Amino acid sequence: MGSLPNKAHVKYPYLLEGVEVTRPDQVWSTDITYVQTDRGWVYLVAILDWYSRYVVDWQVSTSLDSGFCVAA
Repeated sequence: MGSLPNKAHVKYPYLLEGVEVTRPDQVWSTDITYVQTDRGWVYLVAILDWYSRYVVDWQVSTSLDSGFCVAA
């Protein structure tokens, strides 16, 4: 048996359902990941072009301050 969603959580619609990505710069996405190092955590934000799968930009930070995300 799988996990059950919490009914109190808002379920947002998937806005790209049915959208065919046919050209560069049509759809970009972003994600933040956490990387543990010997000196602590490092945070990586990447912006990706869905069509080309190209990393448009990325930034690394030692804090989760929003500045590095805005810089990307």
